[in-house]
Amino acid sequence: MASIFFNLNSDKKCKAATGLTLEQFEKLAEVFSQYYKPKSGNPYIKKQPVFTNPKEALFFVLHYLKSYPTLENMALYFNVDIRTVCDYLKITKKCLKAALQAQDVFIAVVGVCTSDACRL
Repeated sequence: MASIFFNLNSDKKCKAATGLTLEQFEKLAEVFSQYYKPKSGNPYIKKQPVFTNPKEALFFVLHYLKSYPTLENMALYFNVDIRTVCDYLKITKKCLKAALQAQDVFIAVVGVCTSDACRL
């Protein structure tokens, strides 16, 4: 089952879900993909890594930061369990912070705090 990321096909939907236009999302995705490295799969474990596509991982964290849905809702939207949502939020927030600091833009737009008081 696919996540809601695969319905992202217009500026209107992208803006509603992430706060960014498709063009802004694509530009940020280029930088984000330099910092986000998907977990590698283990052939001996049936469960494989989630978010092997960096754009889907970026959408995941941007949607969370824009809408602040419950973890249960995020699990439903992305077809994962709640523990996976927590794990990937930690990973993707750090990657997003690094990508935004590298670009020195968008920080106010997505509400990512860069001060030491914030824990990402």
